[in-house]
Amino acid sequence: MQISERWNRQNIALVLGAVRLFTAVLLGYLSFSGCANGPKVNRNLTLAEQIREDRENTSGWSDVLTQKVSGSSHIEVEVRLRAIAEKVVAVRPELAISPIGVQIFDLKTVESEGSALRVPAKFSIPGNRIYFSKQLLQLLEFENEFVGALSIELAHILQRHAVIHASRQEALSPSADRRAPEQGGVQNGVAHGAAVDFFSPAGIFAYTLSEEVEAARLAVGLIYQTGYDARGLVSYLRKLQTLEVGVPSGSFIMIEKVVREEMTKLPPLRNPIVQTADFEELRKRMRKL
Repeated sequence: MQISERWNRQNIALVLGAVRLFTAVLLGYLSFSGCANGPKVNRNLTLAEQIREDRENTSGWSDVLTQKVSGSSHIEVEVRLRAIAEKVVAVRPELAISPIGVQIFDLKTVESEGSALRVPAKFSIPGNRIYFSKQLLQLLEFENEFVGALSIELAHILQRHAVIHASRQEALSPSADRRAPEQGGVQNGVAHGAAVDFFSPAGIFAYTLSEEVEAARLAVGLIYQTGYDARGLVSYLRKLQTLEVGVPSGSFIMIEKVVREEMTKLPPLRNPIVQTADFEELRKRMRKL
């Protein structure tokens, strides 16, 4: 009887030990996966709630970017471009929770901070803040081209690409955790302000080809829902290629192929918008930026 009880106690101890070991391994794996795979996404949140949370967690980005790309004021043009952008934002409730903002900057005067930069001709951050270089705007001829450019940037916001990149930066720089958000620290795993690498070759806007393809695919739907001719996205990409010479031409070919494939899946629109008289007049102003 004593031998049987001792054997049972030993077996119970072995089982408990195995459970503890399994639990420790599982928790370690989950912790490592959370760091390696980017930001933690609360699966209980809707996309709209997640987008709102991204906006709150990155609230310091716009102030820092405004300083980095500050230059001549183009308020009148920005207001008129924002009026067009509002029509695109309105088709997605997740985007409509934030007012759209458009800022124009000069690629040639972006603050260098003494380091090699990879400044894109356009970029966007949570909160529907869209930045266009005047060099890009000067190339656009038709309103559907501008809507194409805008739609890709809104797609990056919906797919959280910049937030994912910022969270990965934080995973590689744990020292930022020790700083307060107002000092350039982090909140909820997303770096704030000065803690963010915006424009280096590994910055948060250095999207992968896969991310660019995802954004372009979603952008086709946004353009279509807004009533614009999606072919403007193709002509926009070709003009963008002349500015972003550091991006392999093969990437643009792949993105254009995906755009064309997505366009074939949609029924033709009746009288899709290509150009308006207002944009024709606005284009003359953009060429003088």
